Amino acid sequence: MKRKNIVVILVIFILSFLAFFPIFLNKYFNFHSFDELIFHIKVPAEGANLTYVRIMIFFSLTLTICTTVILSVLFLYPFKKEIKIGKTVLFPICKWNFKLKITFTLLFSVLIFYNFFIKLKMDVYAKNLLSSSTLIEDEYVEPSKEILSFPEKKRNLIYTFLESMEASYMTEKNGGNEKREVIPYLETLATDNVSFSNTNKLGGALPITGTTWTMGAIVGHTTGLPLKIYVGNNNYGKYETFLPGVVSLGDLLEEEGYEQVFLLGSDATFGGRRKYFESHGNYKIWDWKQALREGKKQLEDYVWWGYEDKDLFTYAKEQLQTLSKQDKSFNFTMLTVDTHFEGGYLSESCDTLFDNHYANVLHCNDQMLMEFINWIQNQDFYENTTVILVGDHLSMDQGYFKEVKQTRERTIYNVILNSPIPYQKNKNRTFTVLDFFPTTLASLNVEIKGNRLGLGTNLFSSEETLPEKYGYDTFQKELEKKSIFYESKFLYRN
Repeated sequence: MKRKNIVVILVIFILSFLAFFPIFLNKYFNFHSFDELIFHIKVPAEGANLTYVRIMIFFSLTLTICTTVILSVLFLYPFKKEIKIGKTVLFPICKWNFKLKITFTLLFSVLIFYNFFIKLKMDVYAKNLLSSSTLIEDEYVEPSKEILSFPEKKRNLIYTFLESMEASYMTEKNGGNEKREVIPYLETLATDNVSFSNTNKLGGALPITGTTWTMGAIVGHTTGLPLKIYVGNNNYGKYETFLPGVVSLGDLLEEEGYEQVFLLGSDATFGGRRKYFESHGNYKIWDWKQALREGKKQLEDYVWWGYEDKDLFTYAKEQLQTLSKQDKSFNFTMLTVDTHFEGGYLSESCDTLFDNHYANVLHCNDQMLMEFINWIQNQDFYENTTVILVGDHLSMDQGYFKEVKQTRERTIYNVILNSPIPYQKNKNRTFTVLDFFPTTLASLNVEIKGNRLGLGTNLFSSEETLPEKYGYDTFQKELEKKSIFYESKFLYRN
Protein backbone atom coordinates (compact mmCIF):
# COMPACT_ATOMS: atom_id res chain seq x y z
CA MET A 1 0.00 0.00 0.00
CA LYS A 2 1.27 3.46 -0.87
CA ARG A 3 2.48 5.66 1.97
CA LYS A 4 -0.02 8.41 1.14
CA ASN A 5 -2.88 5.88 1.39
CA ILE A 6 -1.66 4.78 4.81
CA VAL A 7 -1.67 8.42 5.86
CA VAL A 8 -5.26 8.84 4.66
CA ILE A 9 -6.42 5.73 6.55
CA LEU A 10 -4.63 6.86 9.71
CA VAL A 11 -6.17 10.33 9.50
CA ILE A 12 -9.64 8.85 8.98
CA PHE A 13 -9.15 6.55 12.00
CA ILE A 14 -8.04 9.39 14.28
CA LEU A 15 -10.83 11.71 13.15
CA SER A 16 -13.44 9.00 13.55
CA PHE A 17 -12.27 8.21 17.09
CA LEU A 18 -12.33 11.90 18.01
CA ALA A 19 -15.87 12.07 16.66
CA PHE A 20 -17.24 9.06 18.60
CA PHE A 21 -15.23 9.17 21.83
CA PRO A 22 -16.85 12.37 23.28
CA ILE A 23 -20.30 11.02 22.50
CA PHE A 24 -19.81 7.89 24.62
CA LEU A 25 -17.82 9.79 27.25
CA ASN A 26 -20.79 12.08 27.81
CA LYS A 27 -23.22 9.17 27.66
CA TYR A 28 -21.53 7.17 30.42
CA PHE A 29 -19.82 9.87 32.48
CA ASN A 30 -21.73 13.10 31.81
CA PHE A 31 -18.82 15.38 32.75
CA HIS A 32 -19.99 18.79 33.89
CA SER A 33 -16.65 20.39 33.07
CA PHE A 34 -13.32 19.63 31.46
CA ASP A 35 -11.73 20.15 34.88
CA GLU A 36 -13.34 16.95 36.06
CA LEU A 37 -11.87 14.96 33.18
CA ILE A 38 -8.40 16.42 33.80
CA PHE A 39 -8.66 15.58 37.50
CA HIS A 40 -9.41 11.90 36.85
CA ILE A 41 -6.54 11.72 34.36
CA LYS A 42 -4.10 13.19 36.88
CA VAL A 43 -5.07 11.26 40.03
CA PRO A 44 -4.65 7.55 40.83
CA ALA A 45 -7.28 5.37 39.11
CA GLU A 46 -6.53 2.40 41.36
CA GLY A 47 -9.74 0.88 42.68
CA ALA A 48 -12.00 2.36 40.02
CA ASN A 49 -14.90 0.42 38.53
CA LEU A 50 -13.76 0.25 34.91
CA THR A 51 -16.86 -1.44 33.50
CA TYR A 52 -18.17 1.65 31.74
CA VAL A 53 -14.70 2.71 30.66
CA ARG A 54 -14.36 -0.60 28.81
CA ILE A 55 -17.85 -0.25 27.31
CA MET A 56 -17.10 3.30 26.20
CA ILE A 57 -13.81 2.33 24.57
CA PHE A 58 -15.36 -0.77 22.96
CA PHE A 59 -18.19 1.16 21.30
CA SER A 60 -15.91 4.05 20.32
CA LEU A 61 -13.36 1.74 18.70
CA THR A 62 -16.02 -0.43 17.03
CA LEU A 63 -17.66 2.54 15.34
CA THR A 64 -14.25 4.04 14.57
CA ILE A 65 -13.06 0.88 12.80
CA CYS A 66 -16.31 0.52 10.83
CA THR A 67 -16.20 4.17 9.76
CA THR A 68 -12.53 3.91 8.84
CA VAL A 69 -13.16 0.88 6.61
CA ILE A 70 -16.12 2.50 4.82
CA LEU A 71 -14.45 5.89 4.26
CA SER A 72 -11.14 4.29 3.25
CA VAL A 73 -12.91 2.29 0.55
CA LEU A 74 -14.67 5.40 -0.70
CA PHE A 75 -11.43 7.37 -0.72
CA LEU A 76 -8.99 4.79 -1.98
CA TYR A 77 -10.67 1.98 -3.92
CA PRO A 78 -9.47 2.32 -7.54
CA PHE A 79 -12.71 2.13 -9.52
CA LYS A 80 -11.86 1.88 -13.23
CA LYS A 81 -15.16 3.39 -14.26
CA GLU A 82 -17.64 5.71 -12.68
CA ILE A 83 -20.57 3.91 -11.13
CA LYS A 84 -23.81 5.64 -12.12
CA ILE A 85 -27.48 5.37 -11.36
CA GLY A 86 -29.02 7.02 -14.36
CA LYS A 87 -27.08 10.25 -14.80
CA THR A 88 -26.04 10.39 -11.15
CA VAL A 89 -22.46 9.39 -10.28
CA LEU A 90 -22.69 7.10 -7.23
CA PHE A 91 -19.10 7.38 -6.03
CA PRO A 92 -17.73 10.64 -7.44
CA ILE A 93 -15.35 10.95 -4.50
CA CYS A 94 -13.36 8.02 -5.88
CA LYS A 95 -12.51 10.11 -8.90
CA TRP A 96 -10.98 12.86 -6.78
CA ASN A 97 -7.27 13.38 -6.88
CA PHE A 98 -5.19 13.08 -3.74
CA LYS A 99 -4.94 16.85 -3.10
CA LEU A 100 -8.69 17.25 -3.26
CA LYS A 101 -9.13 14.38 -0.81
CA ILE A 102 -6.69 15.96 1.61
CA THR A 103 -8.49 19.29 1.33
CA PHE A 104 -11.79 17.58 2.10
CA THR A 105 -10.19 15.74 5.02
CA LEU A 106 -8.80 18.95 6.49
CA LEU A 107 -12.20 20.65 6.33
CA PHE A 108 -13.78 17.59 7.89
CA SER A 109 -11.06 17.71 10.58
CA VAL A 110 -12.04 21.22 11.57
CA LEU A 111 -15.63 20.11 12.15
CA ILE A 112 -14.54 17.05 14.14
CA PHE A 113 -12.16 18.98 16.38
CA TYR A 114 -14.81 21.63 16.94
CA ASN A 115 -17.24 18.93 18.03
CA PHE A 116 -14.54 17.36 20.23
CA PHE A 117 -13.81 20.66 21.97
CA ILE A 118 -17.49 21.49 22.49
CA LYS A 119 -18.56 18.04 23.72
CA LEU A 120 -15.78 17.96 26.33
CA LYS A 121 -16.31 21.63 27.20
CA MET A 122 -12.67 22.33 26.34
CA ASP A 123 -13.70 25.67 24.84
CA VAL A 124 -15.02 26.85 28.21
CA TYR A 125 -11.92 25.55 29.99
CA ALA A 126 -9.58 27.32 27.55
CA LYS A 127 -11.54 30.55 27.85
CA ASN A 128 -11.33 30.44 31.64
CA LEU A 129 -7.58 29.79 31.56
CA LEU A 130 -7.16 33.01 29.58
CA SER A 131 -9.19 35.03 32.06
CA SER A 132 -8.61 35.46 35.77
CA SER A 133 -10.67 36.38 38.81
CA THR A 134 -9.83 37.71 42.25
CA LEU A 135 -13.08 36.50 43.82
CA ILE A 136 -11.43 33.69 45.80
CA GLU A 137 -8.70 36.02 47.02
CA ASP A 138 -11.24 38.72 47.92
CA GLU A 139 -13.73 36.46 49.70
CA TYR A 140 -11.71 33.61 51.20
CA VAL A 141 -11.84 33.49 55.00
CA GLU A 142 -9.08 31.34 56.46
CA PRO A 143 -10.00 29.25 59.50
CA SER A 144 -8.04 30.35 62.56
CA LYS A 145 -8.24 30.39 66.35
CA GLU A 146 -9.02 34.09 66.15
CA ILE A 147 -12.42 33.46 64.55
CA LEU A 148 -13.26 29.95 65.84
CA SER A 149 -14.31 29.09 69.39
CA PHE A 150 -14.88 25.40 70.16
CA PRO A 151 -17.13 24.50 73.11
CA GLU A 152 -15.58 23.03 76.23
CA LYS A 153 -17.67 19.88 75.79
CA LYS A 154 -17.05 18.88 72.20
CA ARG A 155 -19.72 17.16 70.14
CA ASN A 156 -19.17 14.04 68.04
CA LEU A 157 -19.78 14.19 64.30
CA ILE A 158 -21.16 11.54 61.94
CA TYR A 159 -20.88 12.85 58.38
CA THR A 160 -22.38 10.67 55.66
CA PHE A 161 -21.78 11.43 51.98
CA LEU A 162 -24.64 9.84 50.06
CA GLU A 163 -23.50 9.07 46.53
CA SER A 164 -25.50 11.07 43.95
CA MET A 165 -28.35 11.75 46.41
CA GLU A 166 -30.61 14.54 45.19
CA ALA A 167 -33.44 16.44 46.80
CA SER A 168 -35.06 15.90 43.39
CA TYR A 169 -35.88 12.29 44.36
CA MET A 170 -38.46 13.51 46.87
CA THR A 171 -42.15 13.75 45.98
CA GLU A 172 -43.63 16.67 44.06
CA LYS A 173 -45.83 17.71 47.00
CA ASN A 174 -42.70 18.35 49.09
CA GLY A 175 -40.62 20.00 46.38
CA GLY A 176 -39.11 17.09 44.47
CA ASN A 177 -39.70 15.70 40.99
CA GLU A 178 -41.17 12.30 41.86
CA LYS A 179 -44.78 11.17 41.84
CA ARG A 180 -43.60 7.99 43.62
CA GLU A 181 -42.16 7.75 47.13
CA VAL A 182 -38.65 6.78 46.07
CA ILE A 183 -36.83 7.96 49.22
CA PRO A 184 -39.64 8.22 51.81
CA TYR A 185 -37.39 8.00 54.87
CA LEU A 186 -34.93 10.66 53.73
CA GLU A 187 -37.90 12.82 52.80
CA THR A 188 -39.34 12.45 56.29
CA LEU A 189 -35.97 13.26 57.85
CA ALA A 190 -35.73 16.45 55.79
CA THR A 191 -39.27 17.43 56.81
CA ASP A 192 -38.78 16.81 60.53
CA ASN A 193 -35.21 18.06 61.01
CA VAL A 194 -32.88 20.83 59.84
CA SER A 195 -32.71 20.83 56.06
CA PHE A 196 -31.75 23.84 53.98
CA SER A 197 -33.64 24.51 50.78
CA ASN A 198 -33.44 26.73 47.71
CA THR A 199 -37.26 26.96 47.61
CA ASN A 200 -40.17 27.41 50.02
CA LYS A 201 -40.51 23.60 50.08
CA LEU A 202 -37.88 20.90 50.52
CA GLY A 203 -34.87 21.42 48.30
CA GLY A 204 -31.11 21.57 48.53
CA ALA A 205 -27.76 22.90 47.41
CA LEU A 206 -27.07 24.07 43.88
CA PRO A 207 -24.15 22.48 41.98
CA ILE A 208 -21.07 24.67 41.62
CA THR A 209 -17.91 24.36 39.57
CA GLY A 210 -15.15 22.20 41.07
CA THR A 211 -17.57 20.15 43.19
CA THR A 212 -19.61 18.19 40.63
CA TRP A 213 -17.85 14.84 41.19
CA THR A 214 -17.18 12.94 44.40
CA MET A 215 -13.67 14.12 45.28
CA GLY A 216 -14.50 17.69 44.31
CA ALA A 217 -17.62 17.54 46.47
CA ILE A 218 -15.71 16.14 49.45
CA VAL A 219 -13.18 18.97 49.18
CA GLY A 220 -15.99 21.51 48.82
CA HIS A 221 -17.86 20.23 51.88
CA THR A 222 -14.78 20.10 54.10
CA THR A 223 -12.82 23.20 53.01
CA GLY A 224 -15.36 25.64 51.57
CA LEU A 225 -13.34 25.67 48.34
CA PRO A 226 -13.86 24.21 44.88
CA LEU A 227 -11.31 21.71 43.60
CA LYS A 228 -9.65 23.62 40.78
CA ILE A 229 -7.48 21.79 38.26
CA TYR A 230 -4.66 23.28 36.23
CA VAL A 231 -2.91 21.35 33.48
CA GLY A 232 0.73 20.72 34.34
CA ASN A 233 0.43 21.67 37.99
CA ASN A 234 -0.52 19.72 41.09
CA ASN A 235 -1.09 15.99 40.57
CA TYR A 236 -3.16 15.83 43.76
CA GLY A 237 -3.19 12.18 44.88
CA LYS A 238 0.18 11.40 43.27
CA TYR A 239 2.03 13.90 45.45
CA GLU A 240 2.89 13.46 49.13
CA THR A 241 0.20 15.97 50.06
CA PHE A 242 -3.18 16.91 48.64
CA LEU A 243 -3.92 20.66 48.59
CA PRO A 244 -1.22 21.31 51.22
CA GLY A 245 -2.14 24.98 51.68
CA VAL A 246 -5.72 24.24 52.67
CA VAL A 247 -7.09 24.17 56.22
CA SER A 248 -9.89 21.60 56.24
CA LEU A 249 -12.51 20.35 58.65
CA GLY A 250 -10.25 17.38 59.39
CA ASP A 251 -7.30 19.66 60.19
CA LEU A 252 -9.39 21.69 62.64
CA LEU A 253 -10.89 18.67 64.40
CA GLU A 254 -7.52 16.92 64.64
CA GLU A 255 -6.11 20.00 66.38
CA GLU A 256 -9.02 19.79 68.83
CA GLY A 257 -8.15 16.18 69.67
CA TYR A 258 -10.80 14.34 67.64
CA GLU A 259 -10.36 10.71 66.62
CA GLN A 260 -11.19 10.57 62.91
CA VAL A 261 -12.22 7.70 60.63
CA PHE A 262 -13.15 7.61 56.94
CA LEU A 263 -15.18 4.56 55.89
CA LEU A 264 -15.99 3.60 52.31
CA GLY A 265 -16.68 0.44 50.33
CA SER A 266 -14.25 1.07 47.46
CA ASP A 267 -10.47 1.53 47.35
CA ALA A 268 -9.72 4.88 49.00
CA THR A 269 -6.73 5.40 46.70
CA PHE A 270 -9.03 6.18 43.77
CA GLY A 271 -9.39 9.88 43.07
CA GLY A 272 -6.88 10.88 45.75
CA ARG A 273 -9.28 10.25 48.62
CA ARG A 274 -6.75 8.35 50.73
CA LYS A 275 -4.12 11.07 50.33
CA TYR A 276 -6.57 13.84 51.14
CA PHE A 277 -7.94 12.33 54.34
CA GLU A 278 -4.55 11.15 55.57
CA SER A 279 -2.85 14.50 54.96
CA HIS A 280 -5.75 16.58 56.32
CA GLY A 281 -6.70 15.23 59.71
CA ASN A 282 -4.77 11.95 59.86
CA TYR A 283 -7.97 9.96 59.38
CA LYS A 284 -7.88 6.21 59.80
CA ILE A 285 -9.00 4.80 56.45
CA TRP A 286 -11.31 1.79 56.44
CA ASP A 287 -11.93 0.77 52.82
CA TRP A 288 -12.07 -2.29 50.55
CA LYS A 289 -8.34 -2.94 51.06
CA GLN A 290 -8.69 -2.75 54.83
CA ALA A 291 -11.63 -5.18 54.69
CA LEU A 292 -9.34 -7.62 52.86
CA ARG A 293 -6.51 -7.14 55.35
CA GLU A 294 -8.81 -7.81 58.32
CA GLY A 295 -10.37 -10.84 56.68
CA LYS A 296 -13.83 -9.28 56.49
CA LYS A 297 -13.83 -9.79 52.72
CA GLN A 298 -12.11 -12.03 50.18
CA LEU A 299 -11.12 -11.06 46.64
CA GLU A 300 -14.00 -13.08 45.22
CA ASP A 301 -16.45 -10.97 47.27
CA TYR A 302 -15.73 -7.91 45.10
CA VAL A 303 -18.90 -6.33 43.64
CA TRP A 304 -19.61 -2.99 41.97
CA TRP A 305 -16.78 -0.83 43.43
CA GLY A 306 -15.74 -3.11 46.30
CA TYR A 307 -18.27 -4.11 48.92
CA GLU A 308 -21.90 -3.01 48.87
CA ASP A 309 -23.62 -0.53 51.19
CA LYS A 310 -25.34 -3.34 53.11
CA ASP A 311 -21.89 -4.25 54.45
CA LEU A 312 -20.83 -0.61 54.71
CA PHE A 313 -23.54 0.08 57.31
CA THR A 314 -22.61 -3.06 59.24
CA TYR A 315 -18.97 -1.96 59.41
CA ALA A 316 -20.08 1.58 60.29
CA LYS A 317 -21.84 0.28 63.39
CA GLU A 318 -18.71 -1.62 64.41
CA GLN A 319 -16.52 1.44 63.94
CA LEU A 320 -18.92 3.69 65.86
CA GLN A 321 -19.11 1.27 68.77
CA THR A 322 -15.31 1.28 68.99
CA LEU A 323 -15.05 5.08 68.69
CA SER A 324 -17.75 5.71 71.29
CA LYS A 325 -15.82 3.70 73.91
CA GLN A 326 -12.77 5.97 73.64
CA ASP A 327 -12.23 9.09 75.72
CA LYS A 328 -11.85 11.32 72.66
CA SER A 329 -14.57 13.01 70.66
CA PHE A 330 -14.87 11.49 67.21
CA ASN A 331 -15.51 12.50 63.63
CA PHE A 332 -16.82 9.52 61.69
CA THR A 333 -17.11 10.18 57.95
CA MET A 334 -18.45 7.67 55.45
CA LEU A 335 -19.26 7.48 51.75
CA THR A 336 -21.96 5.24 50.23
CA VAL A 337 -21.61 3.81 46.72
CA ASP A 338 -24.62 1.70 45.65
CA THR A 339 -26.31 4.72 44.05
CA HIS A 340 -23.35 5.50 41.80
CA PHE A 341 -24.14 5.84 38.10
CA GLU A 342 -24.93 4.18 35.81
CA GLY A 343 -27.91 2.30 37.15
CA GLY A 344 -26.47 1.74 40.62
CA TYR A 345 -26.03 -1.57 42.43
CA LEU A 346 -29.13 -3.42 43.63
CA SER A 347 -28.35 -5.82 46.45
CA GLU A 348 -30.04 -9.22 46.48
CA SER A 349 -31.67 -8.23 49.77
CA CYS A 350 -33.41 -5.21 48.19
CA ASP A 351 -37.10 -5.07 47.32
CA THR A 352 -38.07 -4.22 43.74
CA LEU A 353 -41.07 -1.92 44.05
CA PHE A 354 -40.61 0.05 40.83
CA ASP A 355 -40.22 -0.73 37.15
CA ASN A 356 -37.11 1.45 37.05
CA HIS A 357 -33.90 -0.23 38.29
CA TYR A 358 -32.27 2.97 39.61
CA ALA A 359 -35.44 3.90 41.52
CA ASN A 360 -35.21 0.53 43.29
CA VAL A 361 -31.55 1.19 44.14
CA LEU A 362 -32.43 4.61 45.60
CA HIS A 363 -35.33 3.20 47.60
CA CYS A 364 -33.23 0.34 48.96
CA ASN A 365 -30.51 2.77 50.04
CA ASP A 366 -33.19 4.87 51.73
CA GLN A 367 -34.39 1.85 53.72
CA MET A 368 -30.85 0.86 54.73
CA LEU A 369 -30.28 4.42 55.93
CA MET A 370 -33.49 4.25 57.97
CA GLU A 371 -32.24 1.18 59.84
CA PHE A 372 -28.79 2.73 60.31
CA ILE A 373 -30.04 6.11 61.61
CA ASN A 374 -32.56 4.42 63.93
CA TRP A 375 -29.66 2.39 65.34
CA ILE A 376 -27.58 5.55 65.88
CA GLN A 377 -30.45 7.31 67.64
CA ASN A 378 -30.71 4.42 70.08
CA GLN A 379 -27.05 4.60 71.10
CA ASP A 380 -25.83 6.37 74.24
CA PHE A 381 -23.43 8.55 72.25
CA TYR A 382 -26.24 10.06 70.13
CA GLU A 383 -27.15 12.66 72.76
CA ASN A 384 -23.86 14.47 72.13
CA THR A 385 -23.57 13.73 68.39
CA THR A 386 -24.45 15.73 65.30
CA VAL A 387 -25.45 13.58 62.31
CA ILE A 388 -25.21 15.07 58.82
CA LEU A 389 -26.49 13.38 55.67
CA VAL A 390 -25.59 15.05 52.36
CA GLY A 391 -25.54 14.11 48.72
CA ASP A 392 -22.07 14.57 47.30
CA HIS A 393 -23.23 15.89 43.90
CA LEU A 394 -26.05 15.60 41.38
CA SER A 395 -26.47 12.17 39.83
CA MET A 396 -24.69 11.47 36.55
CA ASP A 397 -27.20 8.76 35.64
CA GLN A 398 -28.63 10.38 32.52
CA GLY A 399 -30.95 7.49 31.69
CA TYR A 400 -32.96 7.92 34.89
CA PHE A 401 -33.70 11.57 34.25
CA LYS A 402 -34.96 10.89 30.75
CA GLU A 403 -37.78 8.94 32.38
CA VAL A 404 -38.53 11.36 35.24
CA LYS A 405 -40.04 14.67 34.16
CA GLN A 406 -38.04 17.56 35.63
CA THR A 407 -40.56 20.11 36.90
CA ARG A 408 -38.22 21.61 39.49
CA GLU A 409 -34.54 22.44 39.59
CA ARG A 410 -32.34 19.48 40.57
CA THR A 411 -30.51 20.10 43.84
CA ILE A 412 -28.31 18.18 46.29
CA TYR A 413 -29.88 16.57 49.38
CA ASN A 414 -29.03 17.65 52.93
CA VAL A 415 -30.29 17.10 56.47
CA ILE A 416 -28.77 17.76 59.90
CA LEU A 417 -29.96 15.63 62.83
CA ASN A 418 -29.70 16.48 66.52
CA SER A 419 -28.55 20.05 65.90
CA PRO A 420 -27.77 21.86 69.16
CA ILE A 421 -28.58 25.28 67.62
CA PRO A 422 -31.61 26.66 65.77
CA TYR A 423 -31.52 28.07 62.25
CA GLN A 424 -32.67 31.59 61.43
CA LYS A 425 -33.75 30.87 57.86
CA ASN A 426 -33.74 27.51 56.10
CA LYS A 427 -36.00 28.14 53.08
CA ASN A 428 -35.43 30.13 49.89
CA ARG A 429 -31.67 30.11 50.35
CA THR A 430 -29.24 30.16 47.42
CA PHE A 431 -26.32 28.03 48.55
CA THR A 432 -23.81 25.39 47.46
CA VAL A 433 -21.86 22.56 49.10
CA LEU A 434 -19.15 25.13 49.95
CA ASP A 435 -21.46 26.48 52.66
CA PHE A 436 -21.43 23.20 54.57
CA PHE A 437 -17.90 23.79 55.83
CA PRO A 438 -18.87 26.53 58.33
CA THR A 439 -22.37 25.06 58.74
CA THR A 440 -20.91 21.75 59.92
CA LEU A 441 -18.74 23.46 62.51
CA ALA A 442 -21.71 25.53 63.70
CA SER A 443 -23.69 22.29 64.15
CA LEU A 444 -20.93 21.19 66.56
CA ASN A 445 -21.58 24.31 68.67
CA VAL A 446 -18.49 26.05 67.32
CA GLU A 447 -18.84 29.83 67.32
CA ILE A 448 -17.66 31.42 64.07
CA LYS A 449 -16.89 35.11 64.10
CA GLY A 450 -18.55 36.61 61.04
CA ASN A 451 -20.21 33.26 60.14
CA ARG A 452 -17.90 32.81 57.15
CA LEU A 453 -15.18 30.20 56.43
CA GLY A 454 -13.48 29.44 53.13
CA LEU A 455 -15.97 30.63 50.54
CA GLY A 456 -18.82 29.28 52.64
CA THR A 457 -21.40 30.83 54.93
CA ASN A 458 -22.89 29.36 58.09
CA LEU A 459 -26.43 28.51 56.95
CA PHE A 460 -27.72 28.55 60.53
CA SER A 461 -27.12 32.31 60.45
CA SER A 462 -28.90 35.00 58.43
CA GLU A 463 -25.62 36.00 56.77
CA GLU A 464 -25.73 36.14 52.97
CA THR A 465 -24.04 33.31 51.10
CA LEU A 466 -21.71 34.34 48.27
CA PRO A 467 -24.18 33.10 45.61
CA GLU A 468 -26.79 35.32 47.27
CA LYS A 469 -24.38 38.26 47.37
CA TYR A 470 -23.13 38.04 43.79
CA GLY A 471 -25.93 36.07 42.17
CA TYR A 472 -25.51 32.38 41.44
CA ASP A 473 -24.53 32.76 37.76
CA THR A 474 -21.90 35.43 38.47
CA PHE A 475 -20.46 33.42 41.36
CA GLN A 476 -20.23 30.34 39.14
CA LYS A 477 -18.53 32.20 36.28
CA GLU A 478 -15.99 33.82 38.60
CA LEU A 479 -15.08 30.49 40.19
CA GLU A 480 -14.53 28.96 36.74
CA LYS A 481 -11.83 31.50 35.94
CA LYS A 482 -8.16 31.10 36.76
CA SER A 483 -7.19 32.17 40.27
CA ILE A 484 -3.53 32.95 40.85
CA PHE A 485 -4.27 33.20 44.57
CA TYR A 486 -5.75 29.66 44.64
CA GLU A 487 -2.81 28.21 42.77
CA SER A 488 -0.14 29.85 44.90
CA LYS A 489 -1.81 29.40 48.30
CA PHE A 490 -3.50 26.00 48.14
CA LEU A 491 -1.79 23.84 45.52
CA TYR A 492 1.71 23.99 46.95
CA ARG A 493 3.20 23.98 50.41
CA ASN A 494 4.32 27.47 51.37
